[in-house]
Amino acid sequence: MKRLFIVAAFAVLGATSAWASVIGGDIGPFGNTIFVRGGFNGWGAIDAMTWDGGNQTYSAVLSIDAGTWEFKIADEGWSNPDFGPTGDPNVTLGVPTAIGTAIGQNFSMALASPGDYLFVLSDLSAALDAGTLTVTRIPIPAALLLFASGLAGFGFLRKRG
Repeated sequence: MKRLFIVAAFAVLGATSAWASVIGGDIGPFGNTIFVRGGFNGWGAIDAMTWDGGNQTYSAVLSIDAGTWEFKIADEGWSNPDFGPTGDPNVTLGVPTAIGTAIGQNFSMALASPGDYLFVLSDLSAALDAGTLTVTRIPIPAALLLFASGLAGFGFLRKRG
């Protein structure tokens, strides 16, 4: 069981470093930092997106509670950019949503459970005034489940009678 615990710990650390590569990078073509701003973070310039020049995408991972949330993708001054939906404002997890600037409308997203969510802004137009937003839930790494099962083997998760 001790080996199972060590393997699970290394697997969790490996998953963490893989996600760290998603959020590393620079500010990208807007020349400033852009943020995921919404009711889940007080509409603040808190959750920065990171530019991946190789894939030409911005991304951010946010921990969000269950609920229905409105949000936008914008810089600190709500101007360069200020992305909103070009059509239906309701975001469906895993489905790309068309976005544009000067829309004035917020996205809306209903989350059935709390968790970590990956926001990816891609397919930016040459004028940087349109693109695609995809939001997906990050699954609990299998290593974490393996770790929990290892704890059960040590008696930590057993039901006491």
